[in-house]
This record gives sequence, structure tokens and C-alpha cells, in this order.
Amino acid sequence: RGAAGPGGSGAPNQGGQGGEGDGTVHPDGSVDLADPGPTGDTTGWWFWSEFHPAYTNVESRADIDASPVDSTDANDPQALVPANVHQGAVGDCYFAAAVASMASTPEGRQLLANMVHGDGTYTVRFGDGEEVTVDSDVYVNDSGGLAYGGARDGSYNWFSVLEKAYAQRTDHSYEAIEGGWSSEAWKSLVGDGADTHQIHSPSSSDLTSALVKDMDADHPAALAVDLHD
Repeated sequence: RGAAGPGGSGAPNQGGQGGEGDGTVHPDGSVDLADPGPTGDTTGWWFWSEFHPAYTNVESRADIDASPVDSTDANDPQALVPANVHQGAVGDCYFAAAVASMASTPEGRQLLANMVHGDGTYTVRFGDGEEVTVDSDVYVNDSGGLAYGGARDGSYNWFSVLEKAYAQRTDHSYEAIEGGWSSEAWKSLVGDGADTHQIHSPSSSDLTSALVKDMDADHPAALAVDLHD
């Protein structure tokens, strides 16, 4: 499955498995979470470096305040604008599209601003009330850039925090958020489902009318494409 929308695009099939240094890493890349970690629950497993078979370099971004800024200044990597939702190496375009569509409306920006709190260590409150806490450690690629999501200019930002919290919430794993639908992401983000319109063998006018209807109503919208035969 793949999805495209504001800020959504394809990505290589690479995921990640949450884990801290003491965890047992199995050959398939999974991590034994039997040990509750330093905080007494599985949240602790995301407080140092996460295990990822493709990325091993971890850096701290604790010096950057990644709190979202209710601004439409696209030059500010912390501004709540769709341009600051940039997909990384995990195939979660559906999630990026859902977040970017929320950042395109005043109500959505307010919801996002209220979700992320902290400075260096962040607590993200999802739509169902669950709170997930993550630190500022990030995986970097060989050139030192973010391996996963961030701002358009490659900066660590509020979307980096939100994506990490979403991965932890899903199954303590970036791999667990590989592939999905924007409707699933919206349900996690705001606590409500989304209206889904399935169009088989659509014409361009079918797609245009469906999207324009939602956009005219100032509703977040994303376009998903099933890539399976």
C-alpha cells in the first residue's frame, strides 16, 4: 500500500525496531522488550538509541527546540506548514500526507500545536488521549542527515518528534509504520475516523471533484493509491 498527498511520496522499504542497549536483538532485527527499561515501562526503550539494521549512527538533537510554531513561515523548520513534513527512509507516506493535510488548515494546525509538548524530551498526546514520550536522539545517514522524517530543509523538527512517537505507539518500531492509509493515521492523530471514498478506474474529473469538495469545506484531504495488483 502506498499513499500520496500534501508532503507524501514513496520511500525505500526500510524500517526500524525500538530498543535500548541492554535489549536482545534477534537476527530478524526484532528486540526483546521483556526488560521494562530504565523508566519501568516500555517507554524507556525509546530513550536512548533505537535499533535499525540499515542505520547505526545516532546523534542527539537536544540542542534544537522542536516544539511546533503556529506560523505559516515556510522558512522556519518548526512552523506548522505542509512543507515542513518531509518523509524519510521509512515508507510512511500515508502518515506524512495526513499530517501535512492537517498543517494546511487552521483547525489542523491548532490540533498539531496542542499535541507536542517539551524541550529536548517531548510528550505527544494522541487523539485518544494516549501520551507517548520520546527523546531527541535521531538516526543519521552517512552524510549526517536525518534518516527519518523532518523538515523540508532536512532539519530536525516537530514532525520528527511526531513520527517517532507514532512509531513507538504503533509497535515500538519504525518498521511497524511501513505502509498504511491516511485514514488510519488521522484516527490516531485526532481520535476520529475519516470519510473514505473509493474510486475504481477513476477519471481525472472524478478525483478532482472528490478532492475539491473536501478542500472547499476546509477539510484535510489525502489521496491514497493501492499499489497491489
